[in-house]
Amino acid sequence: MFYSEGYIPSYSFPKNVVRFCVEKNSEYGRRVPKDIRYAPERDIAVAISEYAPGRFITIDKKIYRSGGLYSNPRPKGYEHNQAEYYFMSKDYRKDIIVCTECNWFGDEQEENTEYCPYCHARVEKRSMIKPWGFAPVKGQPVKYEDEEEEKTYAEAPYYSYVPKDTEMQNYKHTYIRFANLQDHHVLTVNMGKKRNGFNICTKCGGAEIAEPLQTGDFRVFKPYYDRYQCSHDRIETNIYLGYEFLTDMFMLVHHKLNN
Repeated sequence: MFYSEGYIPSYSFPKNVVRFCVEKNSEYGRRVPKDIRYAPERDIAVAISEYAPGRFITIDKKIYRSGGLYSNPRPKGYEHNQAEYYFMSKDYRKDIIVCTECNWFGDEQEENTEYCPYCHARVEKRSMIKPWGFAPVKGQPVKYEDEEEEKTYAEAPYYSYVPKDTEMQNYKHTYIRFANLQDHHVLTVNMGKKRNGFNICTKCGGAEIAEPLQTGDFRVFKPYYDRYQCSHDRIETNIYLGYEFLTDMFMLVHHKLNN
């Protein structure tokens, strides 16, 4: 916990690493949990772009299409609904508010959050899930010519702290003011296409890029393969993929441009 929250130095090593899991049958038979065939790793800040649902990942000359959120081994007691464990956890699921114009974010429980405290634009409420891992559609490779890759990317980092006027320092006789801020929350998030997020099955973890108009006709598949079917009857829509971390900040404001 202290390491992931930034209290212990990381010495530039990635702190939040997630895997893209490709499984294989266990040597002990098909009725026991699967083993891992491939599991490339990325820092979560990179993974929410490179492993996001819809992306192609090439491993050992095979192409896999990311199909959702998954990790091996599955949580104990949630072998057939692994995503439910994470969606119920406050360590992974969080409701946030984000500015529609600038890169400010806040906690949904904060008061007076109709407008951004920094630029005063309107804010919107969203749900976010911290990915615990990714895996391919049905756990299988695809034929490149039969599929179309869908790319989404992480946004520029969002910040939650607005410095007090007393914290800002003037730079000589200019319009520039600055502040060095320590230990403040920053958010890295993939909002999908046009800020519509992703539709995610809260049972199996299968996911798709959300469209502006939801028709209820979801095209999600299990991000792994086993003999149990998922009905996909618990799909949450417009979910952001992201995570929050502590870091030091340097804020620079040009008053003439800002007014």
